[in-house]
Amino acid sequence: MKKKKWFAPTSSLFPMDEVLDAQVTILHAQVRKTPSVHGIDANGFIRPENHPEIEQKILLGEICETLFRVIKAKENPTIIESPGFNEQRWRLSVSEGDLSIEVESKPYWGFGLLTSCYSNTLTLRGPLHRRTELIFDLVASLPHKPWEVVWQKRFTQRVGNVDKNAKAWHHHLDAAKQYFQESIETRIQALAEVKKLDKELDEEKSSAIEADIDYAKRALAEDNAPAMMRALARAEAGIIAIDPRAEFKIAALDEEDDEAEKEHVITVHDLTDVVVEYVHEEDDIPFVDLTTEEE
Repeated sequence: MKKKKWFAPTSSLFPMDEVLDAQVTILHAQVRKTPSVHGIDANGFIRPENHPEIEQKILLGEICETLFRVIKAKENPTIIESPGFNEQRWRLSVSEGDLSIEVESKPYWGFGLLTSCYSNTLTLRGPLHRRTELIFDLVASLPHKPWEVVWQKRFTQRVGNVDKNAKAWHHHLDAAKQYFQESIETRIQALAEVKKLDKELDEEKSSAIEADIDYAKRALAEDNAPAMMRALARAEAGIIAIDPRAEFKIAALDEEDDEAEKEHVITVHDLTDVVVEYVHEEDDIPFVDLTTEEE
C-alpha cells in the first residue's frame, strides 16, 4: 500500500474564524473493520481474549484498537459501561499522563447486525496540543477516513451532523500540523542563534543538526509524527550540547507557541499548508453511500 498523503486546502472547508475548545474534544468515527474479541476482568480492565482473569467478552473495532496502539498507555483501558447482550455496545476510558479519553461504541443503524452499523464517539480531555497530536497519529494509523460514514442520514439523526463532524476532525488535524511546524521552526531559530554566538562552530556538528531538522520536515510531510519528534529531540540535544543556554531559548520559544492554548483558544486561519484531505491511492475501503435509501 502506498503512503497516505495530506493535501493542502483547496476549498472553504475551514472557516477562517473557527476555534477549537481548550478543554475537550468530541469526535465521532465510523467503525468498519470486523471487531476483535477482548475480555473484561473483575476490576473492569480490558484484557486480551485469552487472559485467565476475564469474566466477560467485549468486541473492539479498529478505531479503538488503533487508539490503544497510538496512545501507548501505561495502564490498561477501563470499562465504564459494560456490554450486555450486544458485545459491541460499551463505553470505556484510557489515559496517558495529562490526556484522558473516553470511547463510546453504539449502533446507529441496522440494529447493530453489521460492523458498519457502529460508531465510536471519542471524548478527549487534556492540553489542546496533546489532543490534536493524538488525533493526527490516530488518523495517520487508520486504514480509512474515520469521518466518512456508511449511512449519512442515520448518522446525523442518531450520532451527530456528518458535515460538522468531518470539519471537527479536519480542524484538529490542522491544529496538530501547525503545532508540529512551530516545533520545527523553534529548533531552526535556536540553531541560528547558536551559529551567531559561535562563529567557529564545528561544521560537522552543525550539519548533523540540520540533517535532523530536515529529517523532521520529511517525517512530517509523510504524516509520521513519532519520527518527526525523535528527529527534533536529536536536533535539540545537539544544539544544547553546543551551547547549554540554547535550552532556555527553546523553552521560551515553545512557551510563545503555546500562548494561544493558555488563552484557551486556537484560531484556525492563515495556514497555507494545513491538513485538509486524507487520500488513499490504493487499497481503499469502499465507501457506501446509503443517503438515498428509505429509513
